Amino acid sequence: MSHLRSAIDAGGRAIVAFDEQHGILWATPLAQRWLQPLVDSDERLPLPIRHWLQGSDAADTPYALWNAGERLQFTCIEPGLLSIQRHASVPEPERLCRRFQLTVREAEVL
Repeated sequence: MSHLRSAIDAGGRAIVAFDEQHGILWATPLAQRWLQPLVDSDERLPLPIRHWLQGSDAADTPYALWNAGERLQFTCIEPGLLSIQRHASVPEPERLCRRFQLTVREAEVL
């Protein structure tokens, strides 16, 4: 199992495993970073995610949660396992231009 976790971590994916009470059992470093500001003091998934998971369409329909100008999209891979994707509200090249003082072309290449 540790080899599987290491492979997922190295792949740069945001994956989180949780129990029946929506407590976080394990998360990749990327998932931890994205979830950290949203997780409650009991180390459980954010309340909107818990409500979505309890609904009948969680297995078929991704859930989007906005946080700090970014959209986190949660997809139920299987019971007890979520995949998270981050979508910035500002297009990535534009963010790179502002952050690192790059030209548009330099940011597009990166």
